[in-house]
Amino acid sequence: MRKILATNALAVLFICSSANAGGFITPNTTVAGDVQSTANGGLRFAYAETKNSYCCDFLPIATSVTVDSVSTTVLTGAGNLTAIDRTGTTPALASAGSSVTGNRLCFIPAVTGTITFTVTSISTSPSNIDVQCNETTLFGGYNTNANPYNFLEISNLTNSSISGRIYATNFDGTVVINGSSFTVGAGRRNDISIHDAAGPNVFGVLKIVHDGPLGALQANTSFYSGSVSALELKGTVAAKVRDRR
Repeated sequence: MRKILATNALAVLFICSSANAGGFITPNTTVAGDVQSTANGGLRFAYAETKNSYCCDFLPIATSVTVDSVSTTVLTGAGNLTAIDRTGTTPALASAGSSVTGNRLCFIPAVTGTITFTVTSISTSPSNIDVQCNETTLFGGYNTNANPYNFLEISNLTNSSISGRIYATNFDGTVVINGSSFTVGAGRRNDISIHDAAGPNVFGVLKIVHDGPLGALQANTSFYSGSVSALELKGTVAAKVRDRR
C-alpha cells in the first residue's frame, strides 16, 4: 500500500513539474527570472491577476546578444492588450552587463490568467533569454477614525510620465474608490484626498496600479488632524509592493 502511494505521489510531482515547464512565470514568487532558448517570434508566458500591475524584463544572457524588440501586443484570456514599453524609463533596466540590451514591458491585465509575449527580434536567433516579471501594485491603507484627514501622496521617481488607477475599500467591504485614474509627470507628485471618498470614522485598504516599472512610484498615506486652516501631520505610512516569495 505504501509503495502504491509513493508511486502515485511521484507521478503527481512529475505532472506538476511538466505543467510548469516552458517559461511560465508567476511574478514575485522567485528572486530570479526564467532562462530559455528563444528564437525570433518565440513566445514567453507569465501568470498575472486582474486589476494588478506588472512589468516584465527581457534580457539576453550573453553580452554579444541583444533583444531588439518584444511586441507590445500581449495576448490574454480576454484578447489582446497593449503593454507600455518602459525600456527607457528609470529605474534602469536590470542587465547582466553594460553591453547587454533588453526590453521591458509594463501592463495591467483585465483578466486573471496566462499572459503571452512575443519576442519579435533577437540579434542572434535563437539565444538564451532571461525573462523576469515583477508585480508593481502598491498596497496601503487609511484611517479616518484616528485621523480625519487622509491624503494619498503619489510621487513619480522616473524620467517619464506614469499613469495608473486607485482602488479603496472600507473595512466593511464598501468600495469607495473604484479605479480612479491618475497621471503623474516625471519627477512630480500628486495628492489625492482619501477621506472625502471614504467618509468619516472608517478605515480600509488602498491599492495603486500603474504602468511604470518596479520602483517607479512612491506612495504614502499621510494622516492629519486639526482644523482645515491649521492641519497637523500625525504620521505617514508607505504603500508597498507585496512579496509572495
